Order: sequence, then structure tokens, then C-alpha cells
Amino acid sequence: MTRSYRLKWFLWLAILVTIGLIVSVFVNYRMSTNIVDTPAAPEDTRATLSINNFEHVAMKEGRKQLVLNAESAKLFSDQQMAVLTKLSATIFTNDQQPIVLTADSGRLDLSTKDVTASGGVIARHPQYALKTEHLKYIQESHMMRIDAPVEITGDFVRFRADSGTYDTETGTIIFEGHVEGWFSDMLK
Repeated sequence: MTRSYRLKWFLWLAILVTIGLIVSVFVNYRMSTNIVDTPAAPEDTRATLSINNFEHVAMKEGRKQLVLNAESAKLFSDQQMAVLTKLSATIFTNDQQPIVLTADSGRLDLSTKDVTASGGVIARHPQYALKTEHLKYIQESHMMRIDAPVEITGDFVRFRADSGTYDTETGTIIFEGHVEGWFSDMLK
């Protein structure tokens, strides 16, 4: 074999080995990267839009009034409504005290910004907690309308009633129907 023949053979061998190394590195890199699963398909629904990790913020005159979060939301544009699951809403009073509302499900009226909460509803104020199965928060008047049995507990108070209303701006609660409860001596 001549020297030029051996040199050509060596160059072809080097080229093939280099190509083989490049291909193996590429294949190894592609196999080692995390494959991102495609997101789950939305349920078969008539909703215009389905959103996971939904958030809505209502502001007035530069001040937050309501921050609403939900695990998922189905928006129905023809009805101007969002159907929510596992919702959490923070309602801010005039003095910026937060009232944290949680529920299993709910609805947001997209035109009025009213929130209806259902299933294991709890509204926590820094001084007390309100528990019921259904309530409607009316954004314009800052009122919670409770149309199911309600229980309010705090350090110095406990009440139960058939229904009631709660003005989040003034802190006034009006009970309706059969009402029972107690106050403890707050001046101890």
C-alpha cells in the first residue's frame, strides 16, 4: 500500500468515527432531556375558555378590593360567567383588613364581579371565622348574602343562624331566622 492510500484510509476512518461520535452525543442528549408531557385536554364542555390556576383582581381607585384565585375556571362568554373550582378570595375592607374566603366551588359574574361560593365555605376575618355552605358576595355593595345556615366563631363570640348578611365595609352582621349564640366577657 502506498503512503497516500493509507492517508486516505486514515482520513475516511477519522471522518466516520467523528460522525459516529457526533450522532451518539446527539442521541444521548435527546434521550436524557426531560420530556414535558402535553397538558391534559380540557373537559368536553361548552365553555368558551378553560383556565387552570385562574386569578382575578378587582381594583377601584387604585386600591385592591378583591383578589380571586381558583384551581380552575371555565369561562362562558355568552352568559358572562366563570365557573370556579377550589376558590380562594381575599376581600379587602376599607381599612385594608383582609377577609379570606375559601370554598369548594363558585361562580364569578363577569359583568358585576359578584362571587357565589358553595360547599365548605369559610370566610376568615382576623377576629372571627364565618362558616356556611353557600354565600354570595356582592361586589358593588360589599355585602355577603348567606342563604344557608351560618356559624360565626371568634375568641369572644359564637353565633348560629338560619341565614344572614355581612357588610364587609362596616363589619355589621345581621342574622335572620332562628338565632342562637353567646358572648364572653371581653373585659377580663
